[in-house]
Amino acid sequence: MTQTPPDDCIACHMPKRNVAVISHSALTNHRIPARPDEPLPEATPSDQTGLVLVNQAPDSKASVPEITLLRAYSELASRQAEYRQHYLTLLDHLGQVQPTYPFIQAALGHKALAEGKNEEALAHLSKGLALGDATVYEDMAKALSNVGRGDEALDYLKRAVETDPFNAVLLKTLTLQYINLKRYTEARQAMARYVELFPEDSFMRKLLTRVIN
Repeated sequence: MTQTPPDDCIACHMPKRNVAVISHSALTNHRIPARPDEPLPEATPSDQTGLVLVNQAPDSKASVPEITLLRAYSELASRQAEYRQHYLTLLDHLGQVQPTYPFIQAALGHKALAEGKNEEALAHLSKGLALGDATVYEDMAKALSNVGRGDEALDYLKRAVETDPFNAVLLKTLTLQYINLKRYTEARQAMARYVELFPEDSFMRKLLTRVIN
């Protein structure tokens, strides 16, 4: 049986109020008004970036730095196709005008790897290692494996796992690399570590049992 709640909220001891307006604010260029009678702020133009710089002063001429835009596009491109061309165009531009940035080099390396240009990818990724990012280490490992340098690839996979120790995909990739190199003792250890962290993975649990037995 349901009961109608009293006018006063027992749980929080605060009286209920009638709220006239709650404005949608997620992923938009306006904010929730403080009072029901407060007008909505004017829309902020997004220019040609496809993004909106929020909380910008009306008379401000500030713009988002290109490296910041690149980072934003890199996050959005994999989820929304409309941003991918923005990302690629800006990446090519920054690769020419700001080539020393590790993030740009890492991004160029990732792009080259996806295109099957392994040597080019390695040249860029080696300059992006300064980021200390697990994704860069993983990309280095993939490129090295592709050119037959499996032992070196293993070193970068281990660095990737050290940087992101709770990444299930990285741990599986590390295990597979040990197996490919016929380093079975280390493969079992990596598999045991994986099962310890992710016991819900029944396939890996069964595989570990077979390996031990």
